[in-house]
Amino acid sequence: MNIRFLGYVYHCMIWLIRFLIAGILGGLLAVLHYYSPLQLSSVVIYAGLILFMTGVICLIHPIRTIFVRSRKAAACLIAVGIFGAALALSWPATTTTISARTSLLDEAMPQYEFVEHHQIRVHAPLATAFSALQAVTLDELAAYPYLMKVRNAAMGRSWSKPKGPSPAIIAIFSDPRSGYMLIQKDEWEMVFGGLGRVRRTKEDQPILTSPAAFASFQQPGCVKVAFNLKVDEAGNGWTTISTETRLHAPDPESRRGMAAYWRLIYPGSGMLRTMWLQAARSRAERKQ
Repeated sequence: MNIRFLGYVYHCMIWLIRFLIAGILGGLLAVLHYYSPLQLSSVVIYAGLILFMTGVICLIHPIRTIFVRSRKAAACLIAVGIFGAALALSWPATTTTISARTSLLDEAMPQYEFVEHHQIRVHAPLATAFSALQAVTLDELAAYPYLMKVRNAAMGRSWSKPKGPSPAIIAIFSDPRSGYMLIQKDEWEMVFGGLGRVRRTKEDQPILTSPAAFASFQQPGCVKVAFNLKVDEAGNGWTTISTETRLHAPDPESRRGMAAYWRLIYPGSGMLRTMWLQAARSRAERKQ
């Protein structure tokens, strides 16, 4: 009787652990979706990597708690993980063309393969919200130093936060050394554009000299990047603040390279942009 009872308790504990693992993973996914709305290709890549790493661990010692009861099952996890991640990394990117242009970003970048859009509401007038959006600094983005360390570690480099207060983010993008420049602006929207190479080569980085040069740029092996900061009236004292980033690779080879890179970095990119909007909201609503 005692043995049967202990067996029952053991199985209850195993299922409790499984539910806890599922809950933790679900919670992490919900938090990530809040900061960076999920894109299927990125989800498949990271799910594949998690399956691969889990399979490697279970290949050393199977973990029955997560239903991996043998090394053969672990090998299957590894194979599925590699296949899923490779498929998502190499999946062709399609080009979107904007026909009805309703924003400065549409004018600056009517064609693109990769995009992310984030917006939140702010209880503040348009002018206050737009001013706050432009005043946010890197110091206000809590995830920035950690993501930079991860990014540089992946590239085999070290990174440390520069000393002293950070300037406004748009001041950084306005500096010609950043590779970006302000290419369009009106009362409630501004658009920054930049150029870069998809892969490292011995050739010099393309230099953006003017908005016209950005519009006409079509060099193979390179990518065009444009992002905006925008405010819209939401009624009853509320304003919608948003940012959208678009990337366009003009040739098939650069699109393939950019697809893999974008799908890997998208979660971190989305997190930083959402934090930018949240910091702007805090700034704007403090002035009320």
